[in-house]
Amino acid sequence: MSDLSLGRPSAAVPSTIRLSTSGLTFSAPDGFCIDLDSVKETADSGFVMMAGCNALRGRSTSQPKSSMVTAVFSSPMPDGQGLTAQALAAYFNTEQGRAALSRGGVSETVEISMATSEDDILVIHTKDSSPVTVRGLAAEDWRAFAMVQNRLVTLTAVPFSGISAAGLSPNDLVLQAMRKLLQENANLDV
Repeated sequence: MSDLSLGRPSAAVPSTIRLSTSGLTFSAPDGFCIDLDSVKETADSGFVMMAGCNALRGRSTSQPKSSMVTAVFSSPMPDGQGLTAQALAAYFNTEQGRAALSRGGVSETVEISMATSEDDILVIHTKDSSPVTVRGLAAEDWRAFAMVQNRLVTLTAVPFSGISAAGLSPNDLVLQAMRKLLQENANLDV
């Protein structure tokens, strides 16, 4: 099991970043900022981690954020238009799909509930009985899936163990962030 490690504390932590290779703009949910040390991007994929702005600045707070939020995106998919929330839901209802959601890759360890939004976003709440891989994180998460500029984007909110929820729920965090992502990248030339 590893410990959660944020980037080095910095006074300059942005809430929005535009990635150079994909051209995608990512904005953190309200009260969150982007850990610049976490950002990874290649032509094939990318990763962005978001945490409470005060934590990234190295400041303690009486109301820490109750979740960590990550974004992962795929390489461009030429036929990505057919990858709808309903198609993703059908996949995640299979044994292979549940295994993909499991930390241990075993479908039997995962319980899921799903909802699709009116804007073609699939949100999955996952409870996973496999061992937690990062100390301090809960055994459940909320993931939002959507196609953004022909890339499959997954936003995940994982609650911290032992910290009561303050502000938005993990479900609302991923929905807010995904809607912002879709809006900010709607007119992007790919």
